[in-house]
Amino acid sequence: MKIIAIDTASTTGSVAVVDGDTLLTEITVARRETHSRRLMDMIDSALKMAGLDMDRIDGFAYTKGPGSFTGLRIGLSIIKGLALVGAKPMAGISSLEVLALQAPDVSRLICPMMDARNKELYCARYRVSDGVLMPVTAEGALSPEESVSGISEPCLLIGDGAHRYRSFFESCIGAYARFATVADGIPRALTVARLGMVQLQSHQTDSVRSAVPVYLRKSYAEIKKN
Repeated sequence: MKIIAIDTASTTGSVAVVDGDTLLTEITVARRETHSRRLMDMIDSALKMAGLDMDRIDGFAYTKGPGSFTGLRIGLSIIKGLALVGAKPMAGISSLEVLALQAPDVSRLICPMMDARNKELYCARYRVSDGVLMPVTAEGALSPEESVSGISEPCLLIGDGAHRYRSFFESCIGAYARFATVADGIPRALTVARLGMVQLQSHQTDSVRSAVPVYLRKSYAEIKKN
């Protein structure tokens, strides 16, 4: 099965083309430029480098959130368009699951953290059991204090949120805090593809008509309006 996977949940954009377990192409761009200006060009370039055209793609995977409201909307709208035109299935993947799967040490509690701004983090906790990623807590938009509340064991913090509040976490949970590298905490489309392939092959697909991003909270504009 050949699929295109994208991540637009953060300022970093990533596109991958995979054929089953084989990575054909991956492009990750860290420039601070809106995804609307670069995403289709990245998809076109990835297809060309993979030696494929859109007709040979069997499905799509994308990060559905949480993350940047604008980035998620742009990514989903482009994937919806491609899926609708080609009558191909699509699968939405949690941004936090992507980060958790990229953890370099799966022997301890994994805590993916994305900077949600306004002194909040998008976060959750996971464990890996028999090679399977298992959620320990639900996803949420929490304060830094709440994000590590109750942690009493060594844990791996991964993602841009972990590094933004690194000093706080070190003072709060001390030696329990371990940190993945900045590079490990950049969401990769290859990881989206790995998770998306499982869902597509088991027919756990999203509706092109009704799929929406997962924001976990209201936007700042909505909060201010209310």
